[in-house]
Amino acid sequence: NDRKNLRETGNLGRVVDIVDRETGEIIPSYISIDRKTNEITDIPASKVRIPERIGKTEITAQERDMLRAGLPVRDKLIERNDGRKFVTTLQVNVEQRGVEFVPGTGKSPRTAQTQETKGDTSKNQAQGGENADQTKKEQRRNTWTNEDGSIRPISKWSGVNFTDKQKADYVAGKAVKLENVTDKQGFHATMYIKFNPEKGRPYRYETNPDNAQQVAPSNESRTQVAVNNEGKTNEATKNLKEPLQKGQTAPKDDRQQQQQEKPKKKNNKGMKM
Repeated sequence: NDRKNLRETGNLGRVVDIVDRETGEIIPSYISIDRKTNEITDIPASKVRIPERIGKTEITAQERDMLRAGLPVRDKLIERNDGRKFVTTLQVNVEQRGVEFVPGTGKSPRTAQTQETKGDTSKNQAQGGENADQTKKEQRRNTWTNEDGSIRPISKWSGVNFTDKQKADYVAGKAVKLENVTDKQGFHATMYIKFNPEKGRPYRYETNPDNAQQVAPSNESRTQVAVNNEGKTNEATKNLKEPLQKGQTAPKDDRQQQQQEKPKKKNNKGMKM
């Protein structure tokens, strides 16, 4: 630390005891580096006066104690007798035989205020981030995941109870096949339920999302769900008046077959002369 302080400010930053070689007397002293010769210099602390005021600026008792101990007083706003203001670091320096403005630390009050504002903004952002994290944790407790982000178990979907294996598969992030799920028209359908990490909630699938080839045993219900729930049209059943039942992809009897087959319009118009 001593070497770092000397390199950064040119001052040791504390009072040290130096032994007088001739008398053996222990002398509390300040240590600095001569910025011209780069030599270590010292001065007895008793020979340094700590001022109560610099220009029009008062040096508080606490600041004087810090300076007396060799410590730096950072970001001190100084107003000269001519009214000029600046911010700097104060510290005892051997060459000055007193308190100096540490070179390289001076800046305008506006610059200092801007930097301080940035610091406060960063602090507020950090605080805001902590609050946001806390809010997310609170929200997570009431959603589909546990506080640690793991999938929260569910026991049923659309009125169909899960088996123990289905519960375990769902928590493990696997797709769960549900049969006899009642669609909006009151008929039974087959579907898959799987937790979607991107959405943070379970999603319904018509085909098995775990199957890389996307070939699912629930194909028999795909037409039913598409027509009954999603309002889509199936060419083979588009003229039927009743909702489709499980596995139905075509008219199931003669009556529905007649509904599907629309009578073709006859062109009775004769040729115009």
